[in-house]
Amino acid sequence: MTFKGKPFDKPFVKMINEKGVLNHDSVLKILSDLPGHFVVGVCGPQGVGKSTVISALCQDPQNTFPTQSIETLNLASHETTGIDVHITPERIILLDTQPVFSLSVLEHAMRNDYIPDHISPELWLELQSLQTVIFLLSVCNVVITVTESIDYTMWNFLKKAEMLKYHIPEFPTIPSLASVDPGIEYYPDIVLVCNKTSPADFTSTKHTSICDLLNNMFQDSNLKIFGTVSMTKSLAMYKYPDNKRLPNVFLLPYENQPLRPKGEYIGFTYLNAPDTFNVLAESMRNQIFQLPKKAGKKGQVSEKEWFRSSMRIWDIIRKSEFITEYGKLAAKLREM
Repeated sequence: MTFKGKPFDKPFVKMINEKGVLNHDSVLKILSDLPGHFVVGVCGPQGVGKSTVISALCQDPQNTFPTQSIETLNLASHETTGIDVHITPERIILLDTQPVFSLSVLEHAMRNDYIPDHISPELWLELQSLQTVIFLLSVCNVVITVTESIDYTMWNFLKKAEMLKYHIPEFPTIPSLASVDPGIEYYPDIVLVCNKTSPADFTSTKHTSICDLLNNMFQDSNLKIFGTVSMTKSLAMYKYPDNKRLPNVFLLPYENQPLRPKGEYIGFTYLNAPDTFNVLAESMRNQIFQLPKKAGKKGQVSEKEWFRSSMRIWDIIRKSEFITEYGKLAAKLREM
């Protein structure tokens, strides 16, 4: 069944603007009352290809989210502001976010006087980034974290967001589903995408080292970054024992860059220059879309009710005592 909503000039709608204000009416117009929802969000630093990666989940990537233009690149600026939402023909809700810890975001906020007087610009930027990531961890079925190759800073930032995501109900607007066990937090499946990876890094040795690194980094974490999306399902050269815990890490090359000279076999198909990124991205897309939806009544929550709960969750995060206390502690440490 296809949901027929009012057509829009743009393929996406602004869900949250750069000031953190929700765009209620426009988003509700493109959402359905039918049971079920599936949400995929993306986060990461500036210029790593977040919009490109999440747009690759669509059949028409060129008509989904705007990617960084030559003008914004020359200005060292960012393309996405706030959070944008796009609905695929399969009724997958995609959320594209502004970059985390981006100096361009900070400069824009300072120029437009968004930053309160009682907080330093650097701390404001960190807290804004934390709020965005915690929001995605609270409302999405899948969160794609995009980095340019290996990025320890971003992966550690995920752990910090996990620490500060505390006692946030999944569906606060639905009383029967809003109860929270103090010892249990909801987490989505997380896919770590190393974008713009050099062809020389597409080796089993490099992949093994990344997997071992992530196993060590997240061994005490409750984040769901293991066992769902894997390069082993895409490239035959990545094979491991069945008992090895594999993280959801996916390597993507630069767009239109071949992994090997034209026609050379690398494990699962012959990849020519225009197809390398697209073929691997399609494999990732298929694996993500095959992930199960939430079980029981939670999986039957409609898109509109999901959005109403998301609005409440955004408010909870913005007023979170834990994030506020972290900000105060971080401010004191910066003054030392």
